[in-house]
Amino acid sequence: MANWSSGVPASGFRTDTDISGGTGPARERELHRWEPTPDDVASRTLGLEEGTSSSGAWDQFAENERLFGLKSNFDENIYTTKLDKGHPLYQEREAKAAKIAKEIEGQAAKSTHIAEERGSTLVDDSGMDEEDKYVIMSTALCPQY
Repeated sequence: MANWSSGVPASGFRTDTDISGGTGPARERELHRWEPTPDDVASRTLGLEEGTSSSGAWDQFAENERLFGLKSNFDENIYTTKLDKGHPLYQEREAKAAKIAKEIEGQAAKSTHIAEERGSTLVDDSGMDEEDKYVIMSTALCPQY
């Protein structure tokens, strides 16, 4: 059985450092914003919203079958619990869930992302890019970062 420089067997659990063989401090790289070229724009769709099929809506399962020959057998009931609307407590449970949702949605949004999800038009996100809105961790919300 081969060992890595860290002494961890190749078949055992290995960290990123074990795999890369790195032993020193992390090497920082300067990151550069990607901007599409005219060829990128002309040759492909850059977002799901812009893609269409014969019905006018993008269907990931149809695209996977067309592009890769993969036929999906996706069934959302495998991943969710089917609601029994005939259950004697259904209406009570539905009302309780609606009350909880209303309480959550009534709280002040702590980020522009959450405000956007809630349909708020009061948030000024001008000058913010997608990273600002969706990726960057707020030190106010997560002080450990």
